[in-house]
Amino acid sequence: MNEGFIDKIMNEHADNLQRFTERILKQYEPALKGIEKDLFQDLIVLLSSFNFTDATDLDVANIVAAIDKLYVQAINKPEFVNDTRKFLQNFDEVRKNALELHKEVSNLSYTPQFYEMLNKQQRFLVDKTLYELQQGGLKKYFVEDAKQVLLEAANLGYSQKQIEKRLRQRLLSQPDKDSYYVRYATQVSRDSVNQYNGQVNQMVQDEYDLDMIRYVGSVVGDSRPFCVHVRKELKGKIKRSELPALLAKYSGSSGMIQNTNANNFYVVRGGWNCRHEAIPYRSATAESGGNEIPPKTQQPPPVITPIVPKKRFNKIPDVKTVKDAEDAIMKMGVKNVDLKGLGVEQANSVMRAINDNISPDELKGLNGISTFRNKKSKARASYYIGTKEIKLNLDLISKVEFQDFELKLESLKKLKERYDEVFATNPNARYIKGNIKEYKALVQRISQIEDGLKSDNLLRWSVSSKFKDANEALKATVIHETGHHVDYNNRKTRKGAFVFSKEKNGAVSEYSLTDKDEYFAEWFAHWKLNGDNGVPEDILKLFKETE
Repeated sequence: MNEGFIDKIMNEHADNLQRFTERILKQYEPALKGIEKDLFQDLIVLLSSFNFTDATDLDVANIVAAIDKLYVQAINKPEFVNDTRKFLQNFDEVRKNALELHKEVSNLSYTPQFYEMLNKQQRFLVDKTLYELQQGGLKKYFVEDAKQVLLEAANLGYSQKQIEKRLRQRLLSQPDKDSYYVRYATQVSRDSVNQYNGQVNQMVQDEYDLDMIRYVGSVVGDSRPFCVHVRKELKGKIKRSELPALLAKYSGSSGMIQNTNANNFYVVRGGWNCRHEAIPYRSATAESGGNEIPPKTQQPPPVITPIVPKKRFNKIPDVKTVKDAEDAIMKMGVKNVDLKGLGVEQANSVMRAINDNISPDELKGLNGISTFRNKKSKARASYYIGTKEIKLNLDLISKVEFQDFELKLESLKKLKERYDEVFATNPNARYIKGNIKEYKALVQRISQIEDGLKSDNLLRWSVSSKFKDANEALKATVIHETGHHVDYNNRKTRKGAFVFSKEKNGAVSEYSLTDKDEYFAEWFAHWKLNGDNGVPEDILKLFKETE
């Protein structure tokens, strides 16, 4: 295989990669603008319920928390998750094309060990891209900007029209200009494709010790000095042995990423948003007529398993009857559903808990969801291991179990005032057996609640008791019971284990300290409603394994 032919097919590969990247970005763009629009509309509805022209009684911290909740709901919407999953599935095509190129140019064969290394790298990049699209970009360029508008509105007394105008200006894409988030997300998506292609090239280089690099792509007006030098002076060819010195020469030059070296060059190339591709090959292949280059471990290649985010149910709108909710849940895979005794809003809450939060794999094997009555029971719901059913207690699920710590604090302070009055009128009462001990415990508890309210870190009885609204608490309860199902349904097949901790510091709830089963279910509910933040690493790994 001569150098001219190698140059030709490498340039074709680079051109095809860029066309492929732009095509899949075009397909993904509606998802980015869709989540932006949905979150904007949710924000308008939320903020319309507050009067910013009179901010004396405005609870800004509460509104900020509500915005964060809208954000968590938005990034977990099935439509956005599924569209992002489809976009990331394209990494398989990128890898396939890159490996075929190296096989043709350098006559390589690939081992199972090498494929496994590629799989691990792909998993990492999928997770990194998901984080940057959701946690990074959407939070940084949308949610934080929304909070800034909120603070402006509170301080300057904006009207609802002014708030909507400011939000629209800062958050939404216009016909002639994309928003900061869409521009950021598009760049992250484009970079992720090019970086993964570069990572495959880097790993091929490391595995096969290839001695030459083709630097492919055109030079344009704003090309970096490094790129211009390699393309024009070196004719697009770099000896691998000379790469460290070449990079050192251009270190700190325009556009080059700091700490670019021979170990990351294929990924970062000429710097931010560089459109060139660095492709390794062995010069001996061209000189010898194409003798096969053996890998470090010679075995036949396996079937490549695609690495993609987990599937989600398609979004189901709220229904108008309990029967419709039952039918919708059964269509998602639950065999028998009987919500007799629930109202329509409650039935929708049960459906929303599953549709918005539970994956098809997690729901697999759940035989039923039904209702029962038991006034003597303290359980709002139960999971029956033998029959794999969730049962909801009609006598309790309508009751709000929200722990109002502000009210509790007020009650404790009144009790302390009575103690102070007694001690003031009768100093000796302080020394009556038990009084001083109870008083110190009371002061300590008041201090704990005050500190907890400031840091929003109070340990409540359960995840569901964090909600003032009974229907929101019902959702959390259903997710908790589904967590029991996930736990029992996968105990024999899951690969890892988790440590049950009774340590209150960092616990998700009091109930999670009861036993290992409740620990799993409470953390599962917290994870589904709030994301990865705070979840112990060992149990988080199990959640993601079975998701």
